[in-house]
Amino acid sequence: MKDDLIFSIFMSGGFGVLLSYMFLYFQKSLPDLYKRYTKTEWRLWFISMVLTVVSVIGLIIWFSFYERLNNRELFICSLCIFLAFAMLWSLSIFYIFKNNVSTYIQVPILLIVGLASIGMFISVISTTSNFLIILAAFIVAFHHLVVDGIYWPHIHGRQMING
Repeated sequence: MKDDLIFSIFMSGGFGVLLSYMFLYFQKSLPDLYKRYTKTEWRLWFISMVLTVVSVIGLIIWFSFYERLNNRELFICSLCIFLAFAMLWSLSIFYIFKNNVSTYIQVPILLIVGLASIGMFISVISTTSNFLIILAAFIVAFHHLVVDGIYWPHIHGRQMING
């Protein structure tokens, strides 16, 4: 193993993100959010989300087992912020549902997740020349900054969330 700290952070933080998303699912928040998509938007978002999940897992596996990062500190800080704010996003959605407030409360959280993914991308491109790893880091950054940080709140803002 090249870097057990990155692997450990991802496993513990990733588990926390999954738990926070399960919390939203059991609170019946996610179906209300997803029904705002058109069929085309849903398909495109789903494809982007699957590519992003695979890319994140690929990055963690690559830099945990195969190559050591040059900007390890930047990657670790960015990964911690990324995972922590991904969990906070779930809490913001729960708050929006419970208090029937504007969906735009989630925007700063989503943008911080996106900015953290840019930190991971910078760390990756300064470490490797492997095209697939760079592409994976780009997919993660693009999805979290553009799709989640900019487009996702626009979709949620189409109508107020039912509390």
